[in-house]
Parts: sequence; structure tokens; C-alpha cells
Amino acid sequence: ALKIEGKTPTTIASYANSLEDFRRVGRRLSLPERVEEYAVEHVYEFLGAMQERGASPDYRHRRHREVQTLFSWCERMGLVDENVFKRVPRVKVGMKIKPPFAPEEVRLLLESQDRGTLGGCRNYAILLFLLDTGVRASECISIRLEDVDWERRRVFVRHAKGQKQRWVGLGDVAASALRDYIAGFRGERRGMLFLSGHGEPLSTGNSLRIILRRIGDAVGLAKVHPHRFRHTFATWAIESGAREIDVQMLLGHSDMTMTQRYARTYTSEQAVRAHGQLSPVAQLESSTDADNSVRRDEVMAPGLLPPRDASRDTARHHVRNVAPKEKERLAAARVVMQAGVTLVAKYKGAEYRCTVVEQDDVVVWVLADGRIFKSPSAAGRAITGTQVNGYRFWMIQQPVQDAD
Repeated sequence: ALKIEGKTPTTIASYANSLEDFRRVGRRLSLPERVEEYAVEHVYEFLGAMQERGASPDYRHRRHREVQTLFSWCERMGLVDENVFKRVPRVKVGMKIKPPFAPEEVRLLLESQDRGTLGGCRNYAILLFLLDTGVRASECISIRLEDVDWERRRVFVRHAKGQKQRWVGLGDVAASALRDYIAGFRGERRGMLFLSGHGEPLSTGNSLRIILRRIGDAVGLAKVHPHRFRHTFATWAIESGAREIDVQMLLGHSDMTMTQRYARTYTSEQAVRAHGQLSPVAQLESSTDADNSVRRDEVMAPGLLPPRDASRDTARHHVRNVAPKEKERLAAARVVMQAGVTLVAKYKGAEYRCTVVEQDDVVVWVLADGRIFKSPSAAGRAITGTQVNGYRFWMIQQPVQDAD
């Protein structure tokens, strides 16, 4: 039935493995041989047997889900009156945070490849291709040379999971690495894009995993596999301000569930990075400093700070010594960001301007397109699409002049 419904060979093999295990455990426990004789207690016996033999929650969850699918099919076919597996909750599977590659790790992998050799040039192109497109292992080995649209910088993924074909983007750096591999070693003949050392297509996704694992082992880096590049693509894209719907489409997810997992990974990492500013201990230490002053790097960007040796007589641009409480920190920042100041920020290669204006005794931040915001952070968020610290995002371009 799965084959006729168009499921992939990998999915069919997974279900076949689960059902064989189900039948084997059932016979060992003397459970019913016919599905219509199954009751809830039999389901618990089957699941309990897997737990007793030390199966992980992920393993038990998948077995439960795939056997439940069998009983759902039997219910649709009229072979059983009820799917008893639905009555038993699946074991809870914890949300694991799988760290993406760090930039220095990617550079280490790339620098380890000798681009003057066939293997090194191909591996260099594979590393960049996986990171730049976020494709799965099975998709990567199925890409054909004719699937690459060099002019529009995109690649057609025709053998995607669930038969959902899609386009993925291809950046200039990855495209250049591919051209070097093709011109120097592969050649222009039609067929699979990435070939073995003998000029044959990589047979399975496992072939790609072996290549990546060997590259990682050579530089002492663990967990170098195709899916980690996919995870890194998603996490870095979200961190750069990409919309979740864009990431979903590029990765070929049928819904937002998996994409949101990547987003949670980034959110967790973002929270850790912010710990230095949020930590109660750090705030406690700051509040007991001898001079009781605000740590300058925690309040605002260097562009908003006055010279260290400036006189307090010109205090309109100066941050006064105040306790590091949020209200006082904001007040100190406003001393610098007062009405009449022009702010500038660079984001993704573009320059943005914002003017601090006083309207009805209220200070607002006005972007060049006329949009008005109540804080510099809100103005920055309108540009990046993500939460930002406005006092770090903006730099003063035109300070207010003291009145004579």
C-alpha cells in the first residue's frame, strides 16, 4: 500500500523494519496473530517489552507511530473496528538542541581540502554546496549537472523527500567552487553532479556521510554529517533575519514543525549570548563597583559613547555615573540619543538612517521612509526583522551641538 501511495523506498524500508520487529516481539510474548484480536493491554505489552530491552524513547516513539499507521490502514480497510494503538499515548521525546557548525569549524573543514586534487576539489565543493543549499544527503547525491541553473543561481531538487520537488538557491562562492570542480576534474558530461574517484555516481546518502566523516576525523572534528550542514544552514539563515516561511520552502519541509525546531535552537543560543547582560550576578557585581558606574560596553555601542576624558561641563553628550538599573541605563542612553541626532546603521551591506525627533514632548525615532517608532530598538527591529538592542545597533552620525 505504501509503495502504491508513492512513499519513498527509504520510508517503506523503515516501516518494513518496524513491522518485522512488531511481529517478532509479538510472537515472543505470545500476542495475538490477528489484528482484530488486539486490545489495549496487548499494545502496552509490546511497548513495555521495548522499554525493558533498553530501547531509547526516540526508538519506541517511532515504532509506536509506524505500527499505529498499520492499524490505521487496517481500520480504513474495515479489518478492525478501532485502532487500539491510538488509545495509548506515545512516549514523550525530549527536544534535543543539536548545535550547528561554528564558522571557525567550517573554515577548518574547508582549509583541510587540497583543491589541486580530484578528491579535495570535489569535497571542497560538496562542503560549500551543503552549507549553501541545506539539501539532504539523498538529495545532494541525486543532483544532476543539468539541474544547476548557473544564470539564475539556483538548483532544481527533483528527488526530494516525499517527492516534493523544489528549487534551492546557490550563492556565488559555492557556484565558483562547483565550476572549479567541473572544469578541473569532473567535466561537462551530463549526469550526477558529484562523482566518486572512479567517475561513478555516489551510490547512496551513506556514501556522502562516509566522505564527510573522514574529513571530520582528519581535522579532529566530531559529528560532521550532511544533516548538520542542513541544520547549520537553517540556524544561520534565521540568525541573519530570514523568515521561517523562507527557510521552510528552501529546506522542503511540509509544515513549520521542523523549521521551528531550528528556530528554537537559534533562540536558545541567542539567550545564552545575552546571559552576560541578563545575569543577576553580573548586575549585582556592577551595582557594587567602587565608582558605581555603568559598564560602557553593556549600555550602548561605541559610536554612542563620549570620549573617556571629556569634561563633565559638556554633559549633553556624556554618560553620567549611574547605577546599572534599567531605568537609569535608559536615561543615560537618552542623554546621548536626544532630539536632533541623526543615527546610522549598516545591515547586510545596506546603510540605514534614523532621526531622533521630539513630538509633543515625546522623543521618537523616525526612519528615512517616514515610519515612526517609540524606541531605537523598535526602529532597528523594523529593519532586521528580529529583536535588536537599539543602543548597539545605531551609531551617531550627527551629534547635537551645545547651545552657546
